[in-house]
Amino acid sequence: MKRRSAKAAQRRGSTFSLNYEDKSPHTISEASRSRKRKGSVTESLREERRRRRAKQTDPDPDELEEERANPTKVDYNHVRKALILARADASRKADALEQKDAALEELTREVGERDRIIKDKEYLLLKCSEIYDHIRMVEGTGLTPRLIGHGLGGRGHHAGSVPPNARDVSYPEPTESVKNMLVKLRTSIRDFANKYFSGKLQTPSMAQLGIGPAQQYMQATTPGEETYMDYLLSRHRCPMIIEAFIWRFICGAVFNTIPWGGNEEIRHHLSGLQNLLAQFHNSSESDPEKMKAYNLWRKQTTELVLQIHHANTAPADLHLSKVEESYATAISKTIVTVMRSSPAGHKEELGNIIREAIALDMEMSRQLARYTWRFSNKPADKPCHFRLGRENVMTLHSEEKTISKLTGTMKKKARVHLVVAPGLTQRGQDNSPSTSFKDEYWAVPMDVTCVKPKRQENFSSPNGGSEATVQVE
Repeated sequence: MKRRSAKAAQRRGSTFSLNYEDKSPHTISEASRSRKRKGSVTESLREERRRRRAKQTDPDPDELEEERANPTKVDYNHVRKALILARADASRKADALEQKDAALEELTREVGERDRIIKDKEYLLLKCSEIYDHIRMVEGTGLTPRLIGHGLGGRGHHAGSVPPNARDVSYPEPTESVKNMLVKLRTSIRDFANKYFSGKLQTPSMAQLGIGPAQQYMQATTPGEETYMDYLLSRHRCPMIIEAFIWRFICGAVFNTIPWGGNEEIRHHLSGLQNLLAQFHNSSESDPEKMKAYNLWRKQTTELVLQIHHANTAPADLHLSKVEESYATAISKTIVTVMRSSPAGHKEELGNIIREAIALDMEMSRQLARYTWRFSNKPADKPCHFRLGRENVMTLHSEEKTISKLTGTMKKKARVHLVVAPGLTQRGQDNSPSTSFKDEYWAVPMDVTCVKPKRQENFSSPNGGSEATVQVE
């Protein structure tokens, strides 16, 4: 009995083991066959699609619908690549359109700017024509040319005779803006000269001025004499001649040339117009009303030009920077060879000086009063002399150390050897139309020196009078 039970149990265990061992491989093979069937179905679908595409050009709508419903990885990659290419192409086209739009906007702006300039010129010429007709009507008797000055507003510099009314009398100072700007300009020029031209020249035997258009203004500092080189070689007096040279250059090349005009075309037209009106202006020294009419035109024209530039500042600023650089370069070429210290940075300082000079010229052009730069209170062919008690006409340079030596000769006179900075005379007091142009007064005195460098010869008066001369190194 026990033996039969054991055998039965053995058979049951053997059957269980057989069933367990047989079940697992069967299950795995069924799953594998299922996957293979699906793969074969998918592959057969792909093959069927390829055969259909090869047979016909136009895809079957049902097939397209089937492909959309059951996309493959290959289809997805094709679509993704096509989208990337389409986006890149769209981006390139958008960039090209944006560049074309920018170019079109720039062209439109240039055309609008040209139209605006043309309209401004037409308006300016119309106003100038009206003012010129008004001047002709006021004058009545026609124009008589007598050229004794130059520049817009008659603020020319010359050594001609000063009108009798420009005497030693008290008179209100220039407007606060003109006065402050003039003081600042004088200080800037003096500081520049002292910084770069004080001390002993390293190689005086090799010293010579640079050749350029500004050289004529150095020669004009000592009119009638070739003594400016004596000042340039002097260890103490060189800054004075540099100051005088820069002032001569500014008064001759910067002032009254309308550098603030905004562009060369406006400068050209205004210069031509002022030369046309110069006949009226320069013949009106004895007619205060005609002079006032001219200065009123100059003031209104300046305001009109500045209004035009205020609406479009970028081109005007660019033109102004070019003018400043050109003037600074011209000055530098003339004096850089006689500098005592390193020239590093001197052109930038010259540019600042020119900028201040242009700003002063523009401010004076906006005033109704007439300002004139003076390098002498005598005719050009007569020497200028310093006397105590005439400080409203001329003052000694701040570096002048000879007052104690000159006081003993002041009852006679002391020869002025160099005008370091010009004086300024004025007609009219303010911008009121009722201001009088009858009298001309010294608004700012000349800055002079009665000391000459060592190699100068003593000056003797043609009429036998005695004069003071001091020789220094």
